[in-house]
Amino acid sequence: MALEIITFDKSLQKRLIEFKEILSGRGERLPSSHVKNEWRYNLEETMELAGWNALWKISRQECQELSISFPTFVMVTVSNVDFINFTGEVHIVAIQDNIDLPETHIVPLLHLFPTVQQDSNMINVENTANCLDQFR
Repeated sequence: MALEIITFDKSLQKRLIEFKEILSGRGERLPSSHVKNEWRYNLEETMELAGWNALWKISRQECQELSISFPTFVMVTVSNVDFINFTGEVHIVAIQDNIDLPETHIVPLLHLFPTVQQDSNMINVENTANCLDQFR
């Protein structure tokens, strides 16, 4: 399963500027208790809610729980994003090995990497990929 994920080559300075823009967008000093909410707002405003393809990199812990080898990569389509919990509902399209997994999963957004190959031209996957890259 050779899929190309969307990547970004950003300097540390560029990333720092992006973080400052996200976390101080309202122009006021942000208390640490509000950081998660600012990320939620940014994700909600920028990401596609559904219909995009991604590579799900299953965490070591989840591989152990599912009794599958690590690392395991799964091609998925995201059918919904839960911004409150920073998760996505995904449907499996293809699996790296001959592994038996349920068709639908709830996975952390941090483990989803949008792919260059998309089923629809209506999806702005570049913005979604950039937003997830910033979030990671």
